[in-house]
Amino acid sequence: MAQNKDKMMANVLVKFLKAHGKYNVGETAGFDRLVAEKFETEKVAKIVGDVKGAGRKVTLEVGTAEVQKMIDEASAEFEQKADVLLARTEELDAADASLKEREADLDAREQAVAKLENPVTDKDQDGGGKPPAQGKK
Repeated sequence: MAQNKDKMMANVLVKFLKAHGKYNVGETAGFDRLVAEKFETEKVAKIVGDVKGAGRKVTLEVGTAEVQKMIDEASAEFEQKADVLLARTEELDAADASLKEREADLDAREQAVAKLENPVTDKDQDGGGKPPAQGKK
């Protein structure tokens, strides 16, 4: 019974004959045997074989020296990119300061031109605050 259950739960490869869900015609994917057989009876896919190495565990061991080397390389790359960004930030700050200086100069020039175009005359200041004369003509 246990062998039969293992056989039924084993993954098998199916090749799709029709589009089904996210799978296109001609694509291959692994499924439980029951699902694969259902696809085959519905003529959606055909079983093409067992998945080799299904359920196998892989252990990956990396030495600490290798990991430290990778970390150091990544840190150096980040530092380099940070230096580039810092230099670019300084360039942009200098350009911004220059633009603000030019803007202030332009505002001052516009105010000076406005004063020259509309000068205050004695006529504008005549009778400043005295009421008009009243009485007989």
